[in-house]
Amino acid sequence: MNPLPQDNLDHHRRAVAGSMATELINLAQDLCVQFGENETRRVREGITYLIQGGPPAWPHPLQRPSLFFMPGIPPTRYFDPPDGSALGTLARTLEDNAKAVRHELLSQTSAAMPYLTDKYNFAKFQGVAASDWTAKVIYSDQVWIETVPIVQHTMLGFEEQISGEILVSALGPGKAIPPHVDDNNYKFTLQLGLSIPDGDCAIRVGGETRKWEEGRCIIFSDSFVHEVWNRTNQPRVVLLMDLWHPSLTTAEIASLRQVRKVLRPVCESSVMDASVMKTFSSA
Repeated sequence: MNPLPQDNLDHHRRAVAGSMATELINLAQDLCVQFGENETRRVREGITYLIQGGPPAWPHPLQRPSLFFMPGIPPTRYFDPPDGSALGTLARTLEDNAKAVRHELLSQTSAAMPYLTDKYNFAKFQGVAASDWTAKVIYSDQVWIETVPIVQHTMLGFEEQISGEILVSALGPGKAIPPHVDDNNYKFTLQLGLSIPDGDCAIRVGGETRKWEEGRCIIFSDSFVHEVWNRTNQPRVVLLMDLWHPSLTTAEIASLRQVRKVLRPVCESSVMDASVMKTFSSA
């Protein structure tokens, strides 16, 4: 895989994580006690890989999560969920209510903010200006932080599938998001088209290109190299949510929540401060 602008930055982030080896090893032991040796095997292997700097080999040449790799998860670029599955039911529910969701999100949410706000992300997304890509977070850390009753009602019964944030993401006309990878392979990203301009506006994941449609969902793994472009004269707006990978067990999800808490300092913008980078540059 060709080098990415974020590669050196992620080396430092993984060095910071590796310096937390004692805390991570203790966590792995605690998870084994809480949930069982077999039930936590994949998560504990992922912790070991993190401490060691990554797995011996990646399952796909274009899949390389920037922080945490969990073994045993199929390397799927796009996921087309079967009808009746949990993710399939969620996607169909969102699509069935897309018109009302679209109206609420485009007319009732507060003003969006620049998505890029720190050193790491500006370096990761080289060439993207703060005004090019904006977002409004409506759900984070298992809490609704925006008043969106239609979306909340639509998501009733599905909140256990949410692994991170739900947000409205807008990419400006004539703008692009360069190739990059995100933190882990244990989640999928779902995007529901809210306002999709005609023309050359698409996403490429792991070398495969797809176009959004208003009122339809795309589900993909952001652990693959992916990029987005909007070569039109209108903004592209999607509802974006992070979802747990359907292959995870309840014990694994509970374990990963604890892993995330320990790794929170690695995911904060201060991890790229000069003093922190110097401290861990040789780790």
